[in-house]
Formats: sequence, C-alpha cells, structure tokens
Amino acid sequence: MSKPLVSIQGLSVVRDGRSILRVDELLIERNDRIVVLGANGSGKSTLLSVLSARLWPSSGEVSILGSHFGSVDLRSLRSRIGLVAAGLGRSLDTRMTAREVIFTGSDGALAPWWSAYSPATMAAADHILASMERSLGHELAQRPFVQLSEGERQQVLLARMEMQAPELILLDEPFAGLDLGARERLMLQLEQSTWLQAGAPAILVTHHVEEIPRGTTRVLILAEGQVLASGHPSSVLNAKNLRDAFGIDISVTELKGRFALQSL
Repeated sequence: MSKPLVSIQGLSVVRDGRSILRVDELLIERNDRIVVLGANGSGKSTLLSVLSARLWPSSGEVSILGSHFGSVDLRSLRSRIGLVAAGLGRSLDTRMTAREVIFTGSDGALAPWWSAYSPATMAAADHILASMERSLGHELAQRPFVQLSEGERQQVLLARMEMQAPELILLDEPFAGLDLGARERLMLQLEQSTWLQAGAPAILVTHHVEEIPRGTTRVLILAEGQVLASGHPSSVLNAKNLRDAFGIDISVTELKGRFALQSL
C-alpha cells in the first residue's frame, strides 16, 4: 500500500497562548478531492498555510509529498505545490497580460522579463488560454491582468496553476467575490481541468456548500479550530453538522452532485 502524499499527526497551532487549530490526523492520498468548510475563524486558512509549507506548526508531525517538516527546506517544497489565492494576483507585475500570467506559471515567476520560455511552454499556455476564451466568449490574451474582472482573474490564476503541473493543489476561497455567472464559469473550468481528472490531490477552502465541486471525495468541516466532521459529502453535509459549524438551523439539498442550503 502506497504512503499518503500528505500526513498530519497531532498538529497544533498556538498563537498568543490560544490554540487556533488542532488536527489529530489528516491523511491525503493521490486523487483525493477535499473541501475544507467552516465559518470565519474556524482554522481553514491556518490549515491551508500549513499544507502550503508557509506556516510551521507549534507541535505535531507534518509530511508533504514525502518531505518531513524539520528535514527539508520548505522553499523547495513550495515549488511543488500549486496555490491559487487572492494574494498571488496582487504580487504579479502589473504590466503583465493574461497570456504572460499563464505561461509564467511554468516556473513560478512573478514577471516574464528575465526568463526564456520554450515554444512548447508557450504552446501549452496558448492551448489553455484558447479553451478559456471559448468558455468566456471573448479574447483575454493581450488584456492587462489588472484590467480583468475578478472572475476572469481567478480563471487566469487557475490556468497559471495548471502550467505549473503541481504535485499538490491548494485553492484558497477561489470563488470569493464572484457573481453567479463568474462563479459557475470558474466552477466548470475547475471541474474540467482539475477536480474531475485523475492526478495530484486537491484541497479547496470555502465558506459555502454551493461552492463544493462535483467529484469531491471528502468534506472536512472545521469549527473553533478543530475537526467537527470528516467524510464523504453526502454523509457529513447534514443539518446537525452545519448547525454546529455555523450556529444556524439549515436544510441541505443535493442535486446532480452540487449542494444548496436554506435556513430554517
């Protein structure tokens, strides 16, 4: 039996004497598609910071992609992890076009001016971009990234992550701030490019059950820095767990692999 690609044992993160996250055990296998769900302050972002090798826990054992915290340079580990987060878009050179944002994902550069990219890399970026443009119904390639809508930016950042071919995929609230149309276009791109495809394990953080993609293998519900429930979406997305997590009585429905809720 193969070892899990991510193993967390006895994890604790303490800040100012207060525990903000505790995870007794979390194992992530190849092809896992995991959604981390919870209210503000539940520990979602802290867990993602550990998984992205950007936060050292207060205690516990963490192994990511075969590398154990304490015996590896975390900077080298980060290069193997694909992260889509709002902060990345703010770090990119403001002069970059959408096409440049995508192809620089192949080496993680924040600007294309100091690297030479092969014809194969450019062709791969153009293939991804063409598919995205067909979905949107208009061209993006030469438009400045900073002038794109929030939904278009998120789609470009997801495409950039695809170019990296990461061994672990982390998505930090990718649908935040999007209107209904932009959310569903990004959802379709995510499902087709990552979520419904065999490959690297992927973890998505969200507040909303409507943002759980089809094909999700596990939902991890956090509350007050601890794991409240973990399991297949159909088993853990119930009124009791969501009431305990969000403090409100909620009815959950499922239709064709997508979820919706209504307060009672």
